[in-house]
Amino acid sequence: MERILCLDYGKVRTGIAVTDPLQIIVVGYPLQLNGTKSDTTIMVDDFIGLLKKWYPTKKVDVIDERLSSIEANNIIIRSGVKKSKRKKKGLIDKI
Repeated sequence: MERILCLDYGKVRTGIAVTDPLQIIVVGYPLQLNGTKSDTTIMVDDFIGLLKKWYPTKKVDVIDERLSSIEANNIIIRSGVKKSKRKKKGLIDKI
């Protein structure tokens, strides 16, 4: 079964991923810590609208991204990565 190329669209970086064989589409949803929408959330809402228009038969799910960078940083610390390498934002994005 074919897979779908996915983009994690952001203001500074855009992440690229590939779906699983079932082609489930999951989009990170960047809410603020208090649960309200930010400018980025509204941008992602627009992107989700386009996905639904372009792929009307595909289910689009969202996942709350709050604190995901903190979780990624904790994983990096526990894995023993040196402090100088932990400062690179790209490493957190990879995790």
